[in-house]
Amino acid sequence: MEEVWYTVSQAAGLLQLHEKTVQRFIREGKLSARKVGRSYRIDGHELSTFAQKGEKREEIYRPDPEALKEKPVASAVIDCFIGNSEQAMRISNSFNAVMNSKLPEDGQGRYDFVYFAEEGRGKLIFHGSPFLISRLLVIADELLGKGD
Repeated sequence: MEEVWYTVSQAAGLLQLHEKTVQRFIREGKLSARKVGRSYRIDGHELSTFAQKGEKREEIYRPDPEALKEKPVASAVIDCFIGNSEQAMRISNSFNAVMNSKLPEDGQGRYDFVYFAEEGRGKLIFHGSPFLISRLLVIADELLGKGD
């Protein structure tokens, strides 16, 4: 019986995996292969055995329960013209009120404001859950008079 050898690309196509995944399986010893020059060749029988073991099911993303404890965090900085210190105080007080009245489903968050009086410019700095940041950006757009 004649041996059939597959390239990494061919094996990836047959297993419906990315080539880099097949290469990783080879490096990890999950899939046997022979090095030919600078590339690998996989024996047809080995590939068949590998596919029957269901190794590709391991590639399905299964998040680690410990990793789920850390939620995604987003940050945004708005650098804009504010005008005078009275306007700066109005914007700062408005965001303090928003942050003090946020809902639990908004998640944790933080807001900082820096005003540069000599330039009449300010920086609004938001950090928190993506949902909260998106809401704060909409409010900032409205407060700064740019929400056309």
